[in-house]
Amino acid sequence: MISNSKLIILANQVLPVEGVTGGEKLLFELVNRWQNLLPLCVIMPRIGMPFVDKNISDHLCIRLPLLFGRYPKSYLGVLIRWGELAFRTGLLLGSLKKSSGIIYTSADFFCNTIPATMATLRHKNVKWVGVVHHVREPPGKRVSRNSWLIDAGAFIMQQVSFLLLRRYAICIFLLNQNVKQQLEGMGFDPSRLYVTGAGIDTRRISQSTPDKNQCYDACFLGRLDPTKGIRELISVWAIVTKQIPNVKLALIGQTSQEELHLIKKYVAKLNLENSVSFLGFLPEQEKYAIMKASKIYISLSFEEGWGMAITEAMACGLPVVAWNLPVYSELYGDGIVTTVSIGDIEGADDRIVILLSDEPRRKDLAQRGISVALRYDFDVVGEKQWTLIQNLISG
Repeated sequence: MISNSKLIILANQVLPVEGVTGGEKLLFELVNRWQNLLPLCVIMPRIGMPFVDKNISDHLCIRLPLLFGRYPKSYLGVLIRWGELAFRTGLLLGSLKKSSGIIYTSADFFCNTIPATMATLRHKNVKWVGVVHHVREPPGKRVSRNSWLIDAGAFIMQQVSFLLLRRYAICIFLLNQNVKQQLEGMGFDPSRLYVTGAGIDTRRISQSTPDKNQCYDACFLGRLDPTKGIRELISVWAIVTKQIPNVKLALIGQTSQEELHLIKKYVAKLNLENSVSFLGFLPEQEKYAIMKASKIYISLSFEEGWGMAITEAMACGLPVVAWNLPVYSELYGDGIVTTVSIGDIEGADDRIVILLSDEPRRKDLAQRGISVALRYDFDVVGEKQWTLIQNLISG
């Protein structure tokens, strides 16, 4: 398979969870759009990930078996496993009989960037296309429940990947202009940086219908971890419930069992067990049905490379309340997303209460949001990246 592929995609960072990150979803959507355009293959661990199994054909994948057959849960174990995958992928790419083609690293983790570097050094006609979703904050500045050591290690590893990308990648796809400016400030060649953004499945969203049996006043979609502002969202919701009794919040997404226990403990502490529903991971149609049956969408995430969940919410006709992150004004313009200064709990409460109490305003924001969200489809970003990849292949 690999010897006949003109595009080799590295996705060694994929973890064995039921849900999927925005970056992984984007990758799999692009693969499905490119598979009939040129011979390609995806190298990734053999981990039994339900989303991958449903969305990527087996004939497109090279699934690397893990040495001990199971994926570890600890951060150290994940790093060791990534090291194993980097080494094995490097050997696999080193055995290429032909010395031309494109290697596409789907994220800037070292398990992708190190074997990509090895391949470009070994085969001079192999071209490396990288993807950067966001730039990590230094340890101590990033909102996280990890230890300083773990955050420092992750930061250093990304900096190493940036060093390799800056030196060896011929083209790097980015999600937004802010990341482009950050990388330029690190010495990246601006002519190699391309902001291609991300997208949503507008067709599937338009075909979904509200679930009238599960109606919520507000909802959130994403990983239930500290960087997504889950604790802050629950704190805000506790204030909202005092002003508007019997309102319901749906949390769609997953996290570790340890983190979920802490979140539910915090919900119980605030006496919100009847006001907050944990729905876990939901298939695409089910999550869109829940979102369309809600009144507003709340995202108090502290970092976003693009904001796929917010764009999906807007496409579902939901007004959005969020922290004032730079990427939102870049994507949606001013006034579409109701923004609040980062960390302003009372301000978020005020905006949410106003929206829940003002149906005409919700309808106005919903219509404006739908018109903006429909600009962003996976077909658009797929065409942008494909055009650039095609130019590299023909060049």
